[in-house]
Order: sequence, then structure tokens, then C-alpha cells
Amino acid sequence: MDSCETLDVIYLRLCLTRKEEPQENVLKKLQASNFRDDGIVDLSNLTITATTCSILAEIFRHDVAVVKLIMADCMISEKSLKSLLSGLSVNTCLRKLDLRGNNLKQLACDALGSFLKSNHFITHLLLEWNCLGHFNNSFANFCDGLATNTSLGHLDLRNNQIDHKGAQELATAVTFNKSLKSLDLRWNNIGMSGGRLICDALKKNKTIEMLEICGNDIPVDICDNMETSLFHNRNKGSSSDPDQLKVNALHKEIELIKKGNKKKIECIVDNMEADRSHLMYATSCSSTQIANLLQTLEERKLAMNTLRAKLDMTEANMKMLEQQHQGKEMLVQLARKDCQELIKTHENERSLNRKCMDANERKLQEQLRDAESMISSLQSKVVDSERRGKIQTEEICLLRKSLTQTECEYRCQMTTLEERSLAERKRFCEEMADRERRREQESKKQLEEAELVRTCSSQRVNQVMSSKAEMQDEIMKLNKSLLDKQTEHDAEISNVRKHLKQEYELERCQLDERIRSLLDDKADLQKSLASTSGQLREEKSQREAAEIEAKAGRGSLSKVKNQIEIRQAEHEQELQSVRTEMRKREINNQEELNQVSELRASIKKLLAAQDEHEIKFRAAVKEREDIIQDLRSSLQKYEDEADRTREEETRRLDVLHNALMNYMQSSQLNRSTGPQRRNQASLLAKKTTDENPL
Repeated sequence: MDSCETLDVIYLRLCLTRKEEPQENVLKKLQASNFRDDGIVDLSNLTITATTCSILAEIFRHDVAVVKLIMADCMISEKSLKSLLSGLSVNTCLRKLDLRGNNLKQLACDALGSFLKSNHFITHLLLEWNCLGHFNNSFANFCDGLATNTSLGHLDLRNNQIDHKGAQELATAVTFNKSLKSLDLRWNNIGMSGGRLICDALKKNKTIEMLEICGNDIPVDICDNMETSLFHNRNKGSSSDPDQLKVNALHKEIELIKKGNKKKIECIVDNMEADRSHLMYATSCSSTQIANLLQTLEERKLAMNTLRAKLDMTEANMKMLEQQHQGKEMLVQLARKDCQELIKTHENERSLNRKCMDANERKLQEQLRDAESMISSLQSKVVDSERRGKIQTEEICLLRKSLTQTECEYRCQMTTLEERSLAERKRFCEEMADRERRREQESKKQLEEAELVRTCSSQRVNQVMSSKAEMQDEIMKLNKSLLDKQTEHDAEISNVRKHLKQEYELERCQLDERIRSLLDDKADLQKSLASTSGQLREEKSQREAAEIEAKAGRGSLSKVKNQIEIRQAEHEQELQSVRTEMRKREINNQEELNQVSELRASIKKLLAAQDEHEIKFRAAVKEREDIIQDLRSSLQKYEDEADRTREEETRRLDVLHNALMNYMQSSQLNRSTGPQRRNQASLLAKKTTDENPL
């Protein structure tokens, strides 16, 4: 390896020989180190792979001009660090190595021990934020290497989980090491036993001048002993006279004693202040509790007053409800009487409607008989006309064929036949004119009768509608009365009334549906009447084809009879349905009356329950008053106890204050009279503190 080559060139050359890609971030750091004259290579905060570590080990195996190597927070694996330290163990130029924050464990600790055994040129080793003390065996190897090393002057082992066992190994290493000057062991788990071992080791070691050991739960007296031993080590080379050394040691001991006394006084004052704050807090808490209890008492008094007022209001409301209930019972009786009268009127109207329907049926039967007689007479006349018109049979046959196809063809053929046979059919036309006049008269009569039937049906529908409106008015009145009851009674009565409302609404819907069905029947009747009128018009249009359509007329008459019979049956079914509806309404009215009686019984039960609730409430009020009296007595007891505690605490504070004043006066005397009086004052202070504990 040429001494003129830079680190980045050597790194690239080794990567090419191994046929591996170089890391760009490592290259940049190595190139930056070329521009520095202090010999520092900073590779911190980089992710370094195992291959790069092996290449760096080969580079540092030779004496490269690198004085300080920083590899903090690189998260190097233990195997790669082992290979790197194997190369650094041969290097004679490296003085400082920084491996902070790499989470080094067992293998790395062993590698560091072997590194310290072999390399006797390194002076600074920084191992902060690792886990070296977690593995006792490997840490023992590390301490063995530290004991044999003769060049290391500064060692940083902060936050390495070193316990009392690791402290024991470290103490043995410190006793044998003669080059270490500063040691940083902050924020570990050394404890009191480990601190004593290190203190004993420092008494044997004469080179360590700086030791940082905060955050290890070591007592103050052990730390003071460590400081004295470190002070002896620092002053060993500076002062040669033994008298001066003794004087300086005494001055240091005096200063340490003063610091200890100041700390103790500060602790006592802090304890006094804490006690005072606790007392103030206790008094404030007790005062707040007393105030809260007084507030609760006042609130309970107000609640009791409000409850009494509510009881009075409920009693008045109950009286009002009883009066209203009596009035409503009277209204229910009147409603029953009105319902009975309405039932009687409906029955009378039904009987009258039945009589009218029977009379109308009889009239219709008579009209049918008259129509049948007229049809028979017409048939006889048709037979006469057939006898008279034998000459025109051929033409009539042609007309029959044409008339069966369409009405228009009938008319056209009849016009042609009339033009041909005007002279021959004069007599026949006169006779037909007479027949048409008669038929028109009969049709007018039939139309009048149909109109009468229509008016009768409309009157019936109007009667039904009027009865429905009356029933709806009655239902509305009953609903209003029930709603008034619902607003005044409790939730249970409201639920019952809602159920009744639903039943009433269902009945209304059923009545509406039935009325709609009646209206549909009415529309069907109107349609049938319109169809009959259309049939009559067709008969008028088929004046000249009366002979051919006689058979069709008979069939239509039979159909009309069947329709009339069907309609009569439908009317009878409607009457039966109306009767059943009325019966159902009567049953519903009886059920409503039963429900009213049940409501009365429930109201009585509620009144009894309210009386029981009032009795229970009064008993509970009495119990609460007794509890309030007990609380008042307990409050008085607590107040007396608080006064006693206050007096006792004031006495203790006075005693402590006097002891402190005596101690301060004795300390002033000690400054003037010497260490013997100091000891006497300290003994007096201890006695006072023992006699008057906090």
C-alpha cells in the first residue's frame, strides 16, 4: 500500500479487488476527511455494512494517518465490529475511537477486550449508550483487557447497564491499570455494593483523577470517600511536602463536612416546608370538605322543601283528578245513553230501508212482467209482418247477412232496400212507426223507472253517508274526551288510550273502505244503466232489423234478468254486512264501557300506590334528617380533632425552630473555637432531632 494514496482511493481499490460496490455515503465521508489536517475520520450516523467494515479493517491494519475514528450511531453488527477491531488492534496511529450508540453486546465486548490487550497506543475510548454490562462474562473479558492496557487514559462507559457484578470486575481492572486518568460511569446500575468496591479500588489506584458516577444510587458518604481519593491522586504530583498535603487534605475534609452539614440543614428545612405544605393542604382540604358538607346540607334542605311542595301539589292534583274523573263518569253515562238512542234510530232506519227495498223489488218485477207481455205482443206483430212481407223475404235475407257484419252496413243496405221498395212498404213503415212510438214510450217509462231506482240508491247512499258522518262526529267527541283523560292521567292510561285510538282508526278505515265499495257499486249501477241506455239506442238504430234481432233481444232480456237477480243478491249481502257492522259496533261500545270500568279500577290502584309512596317518602325524609344530624355531630368531632392537630403541629414547629436556632449558634461558635465544639454542636442537634422527631 502506497503512503501517498488517500483513504477514498484505497477504499475504491479494495472494492474493485473484491468485486463489490462501494457505499456512496462512506466515500463522501472519506473524501471529506482528505481535506482535514487533524486526522479525524467521521463516519457517524451511517449504515455501514459488513463488507465495508472488513474493507476498513484492511485499510486500518496499516499505519494510516488517522488519529480519531468516529463511528457513533452506526448500528454496526457485532461480527462486523469484530473484524474492524481486528484491523485496528495492529494500528499504531489511532488515538481516539468513538463507538457510541451502537447497541454493542456480548461478541463486541469480547472483541473490545482483545483490542485493549493488543493495542497499546489508543488513549480515548468512548462507549456510551451500549449494552456492555448486561453480559457479565464478556464484560469480565473487557475488564481484563482494560487491566493489561498501558495507554488508555479516558474511558466513557455511560448508560451501559453495568450492575454490582460488573462494578466488581471494573474495580479489579482499575486496581491493576496504571494509565487511566478519567472514567465516566454515569447512569448505570452500580448501587451501594458496587460503589464500595470502586471506592476501595480507587484507594489502591494512584492515576485516576476524574470519576463521574452520578445516577447509580450510590450513597453520599461513599461518593465523598471517592472524591477524597481522587483529590489525593490529583495533588500527588503537584505538592511534594507531606505537611502541605496534610493541610490540603484537611481543608478538603472541612469543606466536605461543611457541604454535608449544609445539605442536612437544607434537607431539614425542605422537610419543614413540606410538613407545612402538608398541614396547609390538610387544613384546606378539611375546610373544603366542611364547606361541601354544608352545601350538601343546604341542598338537601332545599330538596326537602321542594319535595314537600311537590307533595302538596300532587295532593291538590289528585283531588282535581278525582273531581274530573267524576265529571267524566257522568259524561260516559250520557254517551252510553246517546249510543243506545242512536242504535234505536239506526234500527228504525234499517227497517224503513228494508221496506223501501222490498217495494222497489216488487215494482221492478211488475215492470219485468209488463216488458215480457210487450215482447210477446211484439212477437205476434212480427209474425203478422212476416206473413204480410213474404214477397220481400229474399231482400230481408240479404239484409240479415249485411246487418250481422256491421251496423253501418245495415244502414246502407236498409237505405238501398228502402229506395227499391218505397211503394211496397208504405203500409209496413206506418205499422213500424206505430210500433216505434210505442217502444219510445215504453223506453221512456223504463228510463224514468231507472232514474227512480238511481235516486233511491243515491238517497240510500246519502243516508249511509249521513249516518257515517254522525258516527264520525260521535267518535270525534269520544276521542276528545278520551284525549282529555289521557293528558291528565299517567303513562299507563295514555298507553290504553293509544290502543283505543288505533282501534277507532281501524274502524274508520273499515268504514271508509265499505263506503268506497258502495260507491263502486253505485258506479257499476250507473255503468249498467248506461249500458242499458246504449242497448235501447241500439234497438232504436235497429228499428228496421227488429225481426232479425228478436232472438238477440230475448237473450239480452234473460241476461238482464240474471243481472237484476245478481244485483238483488248483492243488495242483500250489503244489508247483511251493514247489520254485522252494527252488531260489531255494539260489541265495541260494550268493550269500551268495560275498558272505562278497568280504567276506574286502575285509577283507584294508582291512588292507593300514591298513598303508600307518600308514607314511604315521609319515612325516608325522617331517616335523612337523622343522617344529617349524625353528620353534623361527626363534623363537630372532626373540627375538634383538627384543632388538636393544629395545636400539636404548632408546638412541634416551635421546638424545631428552637433546635435550628441553637444549631446555627453552635455552628458560629465552632468556626471560632475549632472542630471539638463543632462535634458537640452536631451531637446537640442530633439529640434535639431525636427528642422531637417530625
